[in-house]
Amino acid sequence: MRIHAIETGRVQIKASQIAGRGHGLARRLAPLTDSQWSAWLPTIAYAIEHRDGVILVDSGASAGLMRLPR
Repeated sequence: MRIHAIETGRVQIKASQIAGRGHGLARRLAPLTDSQWSAWLPTIAYAIEHRDGVILVDSGASAGLMRLPR
């Protein structure tokens, strides 16, 4: 079995998402008021070569993350 990391793009996120500032609702709302952005970060998917075939694993964010969870 072989595993390959594939960079599928780059993204910037708010500094408060990296540090996880606050607790509860304050932590969820922090990215809305945070003005600091991270450096560009890679988004990664993995291709796993298995004897039964190739498996692609993409555990990245979806467009649904553009709004706050309920």
